[in-house]
Amino acid sequence: MRTTSRERRSIREAATLIPGAGYAIGQIVERFVAAPLQKRRDQWFTKVGEGLRDLQDRLQDFDPSKLDENDDFVSAVAEATAAAVRTAKEEKIEALRNGVLNIAAGLQIDEILRGAFFGYIERFSPAHVRVLKLLSDPSSSPEMKERASQMMAGAQMNVLRAALPESVISPAALTRVMSDLNREGLADTGGMMTMGTSGVFLAKRTTGVGDAFLQFIASPI
Repeated sequence: MRTTSRERRSIREAATLIPGAGYAIGQIVERFVAAPLQKRRDQWFTKVGEGLRDLQDRLQDFDPSKLDENDDFVSAVAEATAAAVRTAKEEKIEALRNGVLNIAAGLQIDEILRGAFFGYIERFSPAHVRVLKLLSDPSSSPEMKERASQMMAGAQMNVLRAALPESVISPAALTRVMSDLNREGLADTGGMMTMGTSGVFLAKRTTGVGDAFLQFIASPI
């Protein structure tokens, strides 16, 4: 958030109330607290602006001049900006930006889901998103297809493990990720340890909400 001249003056005045501090506290706050946050905010708005320019170049009917009249877009920017300032992870910033750009491009989404989706971006790790993508289209993974072709019977988890070996994610972490996705209603992971035949090895596990979330964070370009 931009620090106004009035806020800066208040900081300096507050600092004078601390014996021996003088203006040092105000200078520290402005340089090492306010300035880094402002830098993140500026970088975030630049990324959003670049994305909107790309949409203008690629989508024939897209007019950025009308976005200030789009309440869903303005609300999305407000929610995403708060989250973007709180993270330095590029994967999360990219997902937040894609959510904003998808709404700008015309994606219709309920405000409750929109808030939940931005919340998932903040809370989820890259592993959550990677697992969700694999569960949405298991056949897209060469490793999972190969493992499935080698099995006559077994659990679908063994097939997933072909794409996510222990060197990539530990068993405990994968269990946690799948539990999170199941609890939030993004994927049905309950039966993945159940023994089955080849017909279930590459079965889609994401729900409609899970697919909507993946669409929300995918690039509209």
